[in-house]
Amino acid sequence: MPEIYYLIDDFKAFVEKAKAEGKREAFERYYLMPNKSLLTLLLNQKFLRKKDIFLVLDETDLEFYRRLIKKLESLGYPERAESTVNRAETLLGRVIPKNIILLFTLGGEEGITIYENGVPNIYVGLDYLQDNEIYPKSDLGFWVKSQSRLKDKARGNFVTQPYMTNTVRSKIDDNAVFQDESAILNSAKAEFGIYFDLVLAHELGHAGRDTIPGVMEVYGGSIKMGHSELLSVTPFEEHVVGEGMATYFSEAIYPNNSPMDYLFYEPWEYKWCQSHESVIWNNFQKARGTRGNLSRFYQAGSLGQGSPGRTDYYLGYRAVKEALTKYAFNEVLGMEASKVISFFKPRPG
Repeated sequence: MPEIYYLIDDFKAFVEKAKAEGKREAFERYYLMPNKSLLTLLLNQKFLRKKDIFLVLDETDLEFYRRLIKKLESLGYPERAESTVNRAETLLGRVIPKNIILLFTLGGEEGITIYENGVPNIYVGLDYLQDNEIYPKSDLGFWVKSQSRLKDKARGNFVTQPYMTNTVRSKIDDNAVFQDESAILNSAKAEFGIYFDLVLAHELGHAGRDTIPGVMEVYGGSIKMGHSELLSVTPFEEHVVGEGMATYFSEAIYPNNSPMDYLFYEPWEYKWCQSHESVIWNNFQKARGTRGNLSRFYQAGSLGQGSPGRTDYYLGYRAVKEALTKYAFNEVLGMEASKVISFFKPRPG
């Protein structure tokens, strides 16, 4: 049975008690303290908001969370996460040692794997929004609208019809007609679930690679290191391949989506990367051979004005896909980073 901790039930208890007992008091009593051993790792790494978590809490509209909890229940959580784990372990042909923590982070974290005592602790923030904002007085429909860029034709007039992922965008043509908003929200609801399936699959990909004997040891790392120490000794090259492998891993267990979905990219971001592979490669070459500072390409604009963030994920993903044309999946999964990178050849822009 997978080790899955569903903290949403405790958050629900906090929401129910917040009015009577006070937001901060109820939050600490029903959510933070009962889960202290699980949350401390995340809080210590400061992967939640830079702003004090209680100040964020003060600004948070709990009605949003009441609706979100119902949406998650309708999507089949936490059992849905077990399905993703089963898919991952079937692909690997082995059990991944791990703890999976499904939680609310007040919009501060999407997905992160933190190692402790040789065990990957996978955190998935089920309230994460792309622009890191918890929208007040919102529901799934508003959430989806905030993510979309697609315009479809509707019967009798032109309106904006929102969808969350690029897979849906690619499947709906310009003549798509929807009778009412419920059709939109039903599609959005399904894609909302897929989004977090891919986040968890991505993090399981990290755990799948990192728990192969020798992968970390080749560069002087160890799964038994503390998280900060491990990040400090990880070569940038290994980071790029690790992210590329995790991106492909989500594709392997949830096929038939767009590459943009696996990279969590908007269409313009993916197109930028496709037409600027030499720029990405040249910047990677400057960072090659260094250790630590693994987030240097995370921010939009890190490779120049107009560039998207996480271009290193794109490079790693492309390298892994090329390697898989020559080698079997399990060979590439445990392959030394420098060999995987050697398969990447930038295409002219």
